Amino acid sequence: GNIKDQTFKFYKYSAGSASNYMTTCAAAGTCEAPSFSPAAGTFDAAQDITLQTSTPSAHIYYTLDGTDPDDGSAEYSTPIHITQNTTIKAITYADGLTKSSISTGEFNIRCTQPTFSLEEGEYTTAQNVTISADGAEHIYYTINGDDPIVDPANLYDGSAIAINTTGSHTIKAIAVKAGYANSNVASATYVMDLPYGSIAEFVTAKPNTAKDLVFEEADNCVITGINGNSVYVQDASGKGMIIFNKSGYGALEFHVGDRIVGT
Repeated sequence: GNIKDQTFKFYKYSAGSASNYMTTCAAAGTCEAPSFSPAAGTFDAAQDITLQTSTPSAHIYYTLDGTDPDDGSAEYSTPIHITQNTTIKAITYADGLTKSSISTGEFNIRCTQPTFSLEEGEYTTAQNVTISADGAEHIYYTINGDDPIVDPANLYDGSAIAINTTGSHTIKAIAVKAGYANSNVASATYVMDLPYGSIAEFVTAKPNTAKDLVFEEADNCVITGINGNSVYVQDASGKGMIIFNKSGYGALEFHVGDRIVGT
């Protein structure tokens, strides 16, 4: 362990001399290096960092600019408030002891995580989504479910992102600011159940698929497309349906714009 304030006496004997000489010297121990609480790391919010040492009657000196501290640096007295990425270096001094080694702590503060203007969920009409993050300089995003990286191709320009096709769409985003760690990844998934705009679009999306004639608002349906023997019908709620083989309805004629009443 460390040797603290111990006194050693050394005797010198000279042959043929009647005198013995005694020399006294003190051996100094070493101060314990400062520790940090909380420990260095990355945080979601500002932190107050406490410096401490077990060395009695010690003084701790520190720097925040990356330079090595000495007893001419700022003396620690109260917790150090960290609001952005900061390197703390600290050293311990005490009378009669050798100064400690330098302790270094890297404290990083993340940017605020982005938020989306539209709550994730299921939708039956086209939607627009915007992204924001308090204090961020830039936001980067993807719409294919991949985690975003800092790349000009992924830079968000502030305009609305259109979600207007049937299927599941996942937007992910990070916030970036100089002097801060990148935010955690924010994610939102939108499941879109949209009516098809044409028979051709429906057939392309769902080949060889038939649908039952079931509408949420059966008293307000309209024919929106005809292609050969197939008819596309949509109700007021936006639900769409294909009627295959319209010839099965006998002499009944179908025209785009016709309204269908009843079930």
